[in-house]
Amino acid sequence: MKKDIFNGNVKKEYIGYVKLSLIFASVLWFIFFIFFLLFGILYEKIETSARILMFVFSGISLILSIIYPILSVYSIKNFDKHPKLAKTLIKEFVFETNESRIINTLKNGVKLTAKDFPVSWELTTNNILSYIPSQEIKEYLLKNKEKITLMQYATLIESYYKGNMVAIFEVLRDFSKDDYEKELFNIAAKDYRKYKYLTDRTFNFYLENDLRANKPNCAFAECIDLPIIFKEYDLALYKSGKYETVVLITHLPNLNNVENDFSDLSYCAYDLIEISDISEEELFRIHCHPHICELDKIEKKDLSKQQMKSLNSILDFIRNQK
Repeated sequence: MKKDIFNGNVKKEYIGYVKLSLIFASVLWFIFFIFFLLFGILYEKIETSARILMFVFSGISLILSIIYPILSVYSIKNFDKHPKLAKTLIKEFVFETNESRIINTLKNGVKLTAKDFPVSWELTTNNILSYIPSQEIKEYLLKNKEKITLMQYATLIESYYKGNMVAIFEVLRDFSKDDYEKELFNIAAKDYRKYKYLTDRTFNFYLENDLRANKPNCAFAECIDLPIIFKEYDLALYKSGKYETVVLITHLPNLNNVENDFSDLSYCAYDLIEISDISEEELFRIHCHPHICELDKIEKKDLSKQQMKSLNSILDFIRNQK
């Protein structure tokens, strides 16, 4: 196995880039050395002071061509001791930080265990919440992370997470102190490893072993205390996977009827797509139920002409129906 001259402090995908950058910088400084030296020696129409200055520049360039790569390799190898120097000499994005190591571990499926906590738990929760579509809800959850249970994190993972599902459920398993939760997360991880999705094995274990009197009808559908940030007839930017559109909110989530089900935390809305002839059937076609976690605020001035036309048609139709 080849020895890593950077002592594991450069991300694997950027090792070649860093090596090439150091070689290029060294060669470039050496070219400057030759240029200034030849300019000072061969160019006759130059004052003595300017000629001396060329020799000084030549000497500095030669020193930099030698010192820069040596100092760069040294600072990278000793990144923990000289992070500022390393980031001054090499672009910051190439470095393997503790956070990037943990996130890469999750993505690559290498298991984190309890000994990695509590530091890695902070990074893990940030990683989970980074996939929430709504920026405003994401910020709210980041501020209230300590109130979120492991089962609620599992709900957010099942709904929005795009990383390695096996690894993330194994992290939840290792962090949990509850035997039931440990086994549930373990079974979920096994399902994702073998089938790439949750099977009846996970759902049946949940239904048979979760002893709560009032619980969701299926695993990982826990209700989470989230703010209602929209009012009726507000406009919102709806993000669902790769689909993004503007919607008109018509009804708010009825929190009094929520029976511990994450999917119930949804608005009723109309999609402001192109409308032909407005009617009850057309409104039914464009109606949707965006989740609280999938909406962000948008200003009316940011709507396109087509969206404004659809908005006005919908509002006129609703007014005429009253």
